[in-house]
Amino acid sequence: MPESRLLSHPTCGGIGRVGDLDETDIALLDALHVNPRASFDDIGRVLGSSGPTVARRWRKLTDSGKAWVSSAVGPALSLVGGLFEAECAPGAAPAVAAQLARRPHTFSVHITTGRYGVYALVAAPDERTLARLLLEVLPGAPDVRAVRTATVFHLYNGAHWRLGAISAAQAKEVAQPSTAFEPRAFDAFD
Repeated sequence: MPESRLLSHPTCGGIGRVGDLDETDIALLDALHVNPRASFDDIGRVLGSSGPTVARRWRKLTDSGKAWVSSAVGPALSLVGGLFEAECAPGAAPAVAAQLARRPHTFSVHITTGRYGVYALVAAPDERTLARLLLEVLPGAPDVRAVRTATVFHLYNGAHWRLGAISAAQAKEVAQPSTAFEPRAFDAFD
């Protein structure tokens, strides 16, 4: 792999590892942040490794639960959002958080410190549905003692964040795959 930027990156505190991930794993994740559709061969070329090696590393990261593929709602999708905070009975925050996470309108759930120990970001197709969720449905969860809610007026896209493990030149290279994508026509089987 070309010279690491992690050892000197100011946000990493001069470390070359995060947990038990090494610099190559972190660079792989950073490359996928730049271009989630890049092939393992393209990423390997940019990182100075082979495609099969990059694929093995990705499999190891996903099998261990240290990385996964997810999606984010795009700005063209018309949704309204809200914040839901719950004060829970003692010891109930993990169960309340798990229950909220299973709801289809919940984007993310976090256990936090303070009076309201569970925080969730929820979305709905319209304000009426959001109001019902925030004021009627979610507060009725078992072991929820009190709630605090807020409407989200604008959600800024955080999908462009980076780990800073690859250089600007590497990011530019991985952003433009070497092989052209050829769309495939769907057939009756698809």
